[in-house]
Amino acid sequence: MNNEKSILPQNSIHFPKSRKINVVISEWLQQHSFLIVICAMVIGFILRILPIGKQYLNPDECNNYLFTQQPNLYQVWLNNLSNAHPPLYFFILFLWGKISNSEFFLRLLSVLASTASIYIGYQWIKKCFNKGSALVMSLFLAFSPTLIWLSQEVRHYSILILFMSCTLYYFQLMLDQKKILPLILCSVFLYLAILTHYSAAFFVLALGIYSIYLLTHKDLSKKLVIGWGLCQLGALGIYGLLYRTQLSLVSKSAMRQETIQSWLANSYLNIHNSSLKQILLYPFERTFAIFTYLFASPYLSIPLAIAFILAAASLILKNRFRIGILLTLPFIASLGASMLLVYPYGGTRHNAFLILFAYAGIAYLLGIWFEKKLQLILIAGLIFLLTWVINPDKGKQFISLKNQRLELMQQAKKYIEDYLPEDNIIFIDNQTSVLLNYYLAKNSVPSPATFQNDFWQCRYAGYNFIASTIWTFTADNFIEQFRKLFKDFSLDSNNTIWLIDAGWGWNLRNELVHNFPVLTFLKQKILGDNISIFQLPVREVLGLKTSSQLTEEINNTLLTLSKVTRELPEIKYRTIFWPTDQGWDSLRNYWSDPNLTVVPLQKLYRQITQEHKSLDEFLPAIVFWIFDDQKPHIQVFSFMNEKQNYIAAGYTFTLLYLDPDGIGAIYEIDKIQGSEKIINQN
Repeated sequence: MNNEKSILPQNSIHFPKSRKINVVISEWLQQHSFLIVICAMVIGFILRILPIGKQYLNPDECNNYLFTQQPNLYQVWLNNLSNAHPPLYFFILFLWGKISNSEFFLRLLSVLASTASIYIGYQWIKKCFNKGSALVMSLFLAFSPTLIWLSQEVRHYSILILFMSCTLYYFQLMLDQKKILPLILCSVFLYLAILTHYSAAFFVLALGIYSIYLLTHKDLSKKLVIGWGLCQLGALGIYGLLYRTQLSLVSKSAMRQETIQSWLANSYLNIHNSSLKQILLYPFERTFAIFTYLFASPYLSIPLAIAFILAAASLILKNRFRIGILLTLPFIASLGASMLLVYPYGGTRHNAFLILFAYAGIAYLLGIWFEKKLQLILIAGLIFLLTWVINPDKGKQFISLKNQRLELMQQAKKYIEDYLPEDNIIFIDNQTSVLLNYYLAKNSVPSPATFQNDFWQCRYAGYNFIASTIWTFTADNFIEQFRKLFKDFSLDSNNTIWLIDAGWGWNLRNELVHNFPVLTFLKQKILGDNISIFQLPVREVLGLKTSSQLTEEINNTLLTLSKVTRELPEIKYRTIFWPTDQGWDSLRNYWSDPNLTVVPLQKLYRQITQEHKSLDEFLPAIVFWIFDDQKPHIQVFSFMNEKQNYIAAGYTFTLLYLDPDGIGAIYEIDKIQGSEKIINQN
């Protein structure tokens, strides 16, 4: 009989056991979810703290620290009035920096705030939804690459997110307990968030509308309603004070206009200058950009944005309309502000405050789907988060880990001390000035900078720096600024000039090498892709031309060459080879034959090397040639830079006209009779 029982269908026994095991595991996780959150906090803390003492501060971090280098808090406040941020973070950083001003310690403040947000966010979502959703939220907050990056910088955002999390938690606690103490704590953290970053305004607006809905639909005491009303009046009072002392000035500043028109231009929409298609697409494109930033992945942005919309719809359909308002309103308000040119809406750190609402919505959805199978959340979460942390999309405004190693900055400092003369002028851009202020003078009181002829004159560690007001040099603006420097400070054209370039963007030295390969670098020290120290002859720098000057020069030369074609021998040419990809139509009337076929040189090279066309099909032809234009040329054509006749690959290259300024020339190309050679070279 025992044997007979043992051969019964296994499913009748195994399935209930399997189901029972799943239930037991899920119940254990429900009971011990707090331990999982603590583990997530510990791992998240380790991920955040490991590199913060091994990387030098970026220019914005240095700038934030330098804002606090004042004798007292009152002076810090005065110094901050021209800044684009409220004063609280700088007050905290002023006190924090009194203990230590090392890279590690300055960044530790953000690490601690970000780690604390994991626990507070978990408690908030647990009160709003369930333990499953709260567990997902804690994993998001612990392992989000975006939050990890923000916590490793001397910036406002980690502290802002902590204050917002505390506000939301105590607001929910107030609703549950109907007591005054949670209301007071909620108000305190709300005020702290307001005083930390101006993006908190969208959070305040969403919470205000959310609370109005609740206060009119929930059974709350009159004392609690009055208390919350007074809290809102306090928030308005703070904003009034900030507007009068700071915002009214910053909103009209040139810095704000430059931000809207330059690197954050894509995060604003000027309705008056946009087509209907651009207006309609803008909300979708920018929202997906935000989700790309918040989740550090271009591949996850669309599905997660859709998941967030589904979460909001689910909340509304399940009669939890007020939570849906709270999660979606910050996005809507921020979008509207960007269309009014008030605040950016796009994939940058400026929208980091949205991270709580995006994560909360998706955490709610996953928590509902896997409410009784928390083990699936952990398994899927571990796979997802591992991929997330290993291969994140860090965005544009970052210096790679290998290029931000602290030893590179230490080597730069040593090179300056060993090789740069203290009395000579060292020319730098604004972001380099900020970095050098910290690294050369952070342990001493630097001499006050003086503003002369639109340049800052600074002395750090005894060295004489002249800093441009331009944040970062490009080849073009450097040339323009150097000419102004030469004139205003009466430099000797026979001398040399030292330059230091550090910070974000393509390094100036690399750009100068690319644009002007013949430029002489007398001495140079290259430290990764973002730091360079080099010495240039003043006379050579004065001879450099900006891209707009070169374009104008080339256009004038092409006009001269076009007029010359009328004087060339009357040969029936098939083609004109043109040095650029456009611009010939306006010059056709100057040619001896306006109907000639025009083929840009780069297109010709592709047809010869990739499509295997024969040059013979275009001959005889004339070439409008620009000398040393830095574009890639196939070898037999590049010999035209020698400015003489030659024969190559079975073709004759005859110099018909040389521009008096030596900028361009006209060559005739024809096949040598009897030659069967075909050009096919890279």
